[in-house]
Amino acid sequence: CIRDRYTDRDRECFCGGEAMKWLLLCALAGACGCTSTLGPSYAVIETSFGEITMKLHTKEAPRTCANFIDRADDLFYNGLHFFRVVKGMLIQTGCERNDGTGGPKHGAPLETTPYKHVPGAVAMERKSDNVNDSHGSQFYIVTGTLPDRDGKFCVFGKVVKGMDVVKKIEGVEVEEVFIGPEPFHRPKEPVVVKRVTIHEGEPPK
Repeated sequence: CIRDRYTDRDRECFCGGEAMKWLLLCALAGACGCTSTLGPSYAVIETSFGEITMKLHTKEAPRTCANFIDRADDLFYNGLHFFRVVKGMLIQTGCERNDGTGGPKHGAPLETTPYKHVPGAVAMERKSDNVNDSHGSQFYIVTGTLPDRDGKFCVFGKVVKGMDVVKKIEGVEVEEVFIGPEPFHRPKEPVVVKRVTIHEGEPPK
């Protein structure tokens, strides 16, 4: 699987920068045939409101999942906020600046999966100006139905436990701020991602 083959030694020997790291991930997820042997993978998102468990669509979105797994293993998400909450639509996290303007220089290309933007779907946010290298670190959990996003954003997972936690986060009090020309709904009190852990095989208990 991806995590077994992508070791710390690989990072030291082959990855001189973020771009090289991503090239290695692509090779592991595709060229080496890893996509055909990947077993089930789950991510547990521990938040200040409780835990959310999601199943990763590793076969349908191998590069996106590899990118997400790598960042989780690097502790990238630890301490970040759910910086965007739109009731009836989504809750979003994964920005190191906690305002939607951050993210890595390199990420995963857009992978189209058969999964729709329905409650519990987990998708990667996308840079509007770059389709080929657009999925970096920001992701969102869908709380409504967003058909306009189907096929345009990669749905790479689904919540299998903790949807009540998602709804609690969705229900927090927000304030409207402007990051650029569009209004932005940010929680008045921080909702924190304490950590994201990856589990392979059976879903975690």
